[in-house]
Amino acid sequence: MSTTTLLILSLVGSIVWIWAKNEQQVYRQRKREEVSLLTVALADAWSPELSDKEWSHIRSSMELLFEQNQELIYILVSDARLDDRIVVALPTVPEKSEFEQQQAPGLVPVEVTKSTLGLYPQSQIQIASIQRDIEFPKGQVRATQGEVMVEVTADMRNRAAQRIGTLQLGISLRRFNRSLRRIVQKGQAGWWV
Repeated sequence: MSTTTLLILSLVGSIVWIWAKNEQQVYRQRKREEVSLLTVALADAWSPELSDKEWSHIRSSMELLFEQNQELIYILVSDARLDDRIVVALPTVPEKSEFEQQQAPGLVPVEVTKSTLGLYPQSQIQIASIQRDIEFPKGQVRATQGEVMVEVTADMRNRAAQRIGTLQLGISLRRFNRSLRRIVQKGQAGWWV
């Protein structure tokens, strides 16, 4: 009797574990698609402004987006015509972004930043650890040093399809990780009921 019970518990536990792993993979793929789509859409929307060097228009849109989405850690726009220097960035210090006019702002490891400045048809997604605390607005922590995050990049192109810059988004995985934990917890709790 106890052997049968143990076998049934092991079998059900294995099924729940496989289900939870499958759900995690599906959820991760959806998140990749979501952040990729967002980045490409923003790159396409802001490309005309970058082409015309209307950086203040990009900054206004960025600020609104940043205020409405707490998952965003940073947004960087670099201009290929200026040797891939960052021309618009959030978060900012009082008057000007501390990241502007840099090529590798030190938010993630330099290798990650350098690899994102290549040519990509859609977007590139990399998992990285944030290299320093990010607060925006002052006193509100967006990310802490060592936190694992996603950096998503997309090329910005002019009407002739020439690369004129790169959009980089740093996106927190806190909410995503909480959701994954809930999936596993529901699976574990559900088979006992």
